[in-house]
Amino acid sequence: MILGLLLFLIYINDLPKTLNVIAKPVLFADDTTILITSSNKSVFDLKATTAFNLVNEWLNKNFLCINLSKTHFMQFTRSNTFKSYLPTTNLNKLIQSVSNTKFLCIYINDTINWKNHIDHSLPKLSIACHAMRIIKPYMSLETLRMVYHSTFHSVISYGLPFWGISPHSKRIFLMRKRIIRIMLGRRRLASCRILFKNLKILPLMSQYIFSIMMFIIKHKHHFTVNSEIHNINTRQQLNFHQPAPYSTGFKHGIYYSGVKIYDNLPSHIKQLSDDSRSFELELKEFLYHHSYHSLEEYYKH
Repeated sequence: MILGLLLFLIYINDLPKTLNVIAKPVLFADDTTILITSSNKSVFDLKATTAFNLVNEWLNKNFLCINLSKTHFMQFTRSNTFKSYLPTTNLNKLIQSVSNTKFLCIYINDTINWKNHIDHSLPKLSIACHAMRIIKPYMSLETLRMVYHSTFHSVISYGLPFWGISPHSKRIFLMRKRIIRIMLGRRRLASCRILFKNLKILPLMSQYIFSIMMFIIKHKHHFTVNSEIHNINTRQQLNFHQPAPYSTGFKHGIYYSGVKIYDNLPSHIKQLSDDSRSFELELKEFLYHHSYHSLEEYYKH
């Protein structure tokens, strides 16, 4: 079975070369995603049609065909932008245009507001809360923490740097407070700030800060440091250069938010950025101590 998958990947390895000029293909195992970008609708339509034609041609030459039941066309736009509906076909069959889809276990919609992903996560978290309530009388607190991390934390950690700043994430935040109260046997309206600290569990926004900072450190070569732009010796010399926000969506994205959060870290943590393990430990202790419940609270520290 493993050999079969490997041979398949080798077989389709030249597919990206067919599209590199007009699109960006992304291959993960047997899933293929084609990314097409343009600010001009006519150019976008032309690129999309050309890309699908090239893919169909490549498939025919290699004796393959598209699984139409799993192939979708989705256009990412702002909510007030006119969308294209292209006559994209394969073997004279229409490729379905959708407003949301599942990609590597993350649910994405065409306006990227992460509502779909959070909607799909909440039932899993509710089940985790119910399970925690059942086992609490029979388990030690340490065992409850282990159950929390395996059933609840694992769900919210996946893709958190992407959806953590979404307005819809407040529902996840409330669900996390709920399971913390269950673990410690507190009333429904009891304050959770001290409870998070006692359990050494981060509130959702602190977890988001941690996740996005570790993402930034892992990919720091994609970011520009202020010292690369000017030679002026200032306190911000080792900060990442903050790009100008050109849209609300960009401000909520990883690049802009990540740079802003990183630049607001204490200097002694930023100085550890070349040692990812030390950076991780120091950052986690910093967040455990402060237990931020919002980004506004973090920016004021």
